[in-house]
Amino acid sequence: MIYKLLVAQLANRINQPHVIETYMHKVFAAGVEEGKEEVKLKATEAFRLFISRYCAESGRKDISEDSEHYVKVFNELINS
Repeated sequence: MIYKLLVAQLANRINQPHVIETYMHKVFAAGVEEGKEEVKLKATEAFRLFISRYCAESGRKDISEDSEHYVKVFNELINS
């Protein structure tokens, strides 16, 4: 794994593997968390677009009127 290789290379240079590993873990975790948020935002936008297109094509004004409710429920589901 590239992560472990980088830790080993940096640790050999400064002779403190635990410091490097801790730092890289924090950076990696932050990147993963940021990526999750980006995916959630894209999923929410795709769901919102789906609702608007579905309503337009099917003529379902009842769904269109409650679209923000459905988006809110969707967000609650993906954030739980």
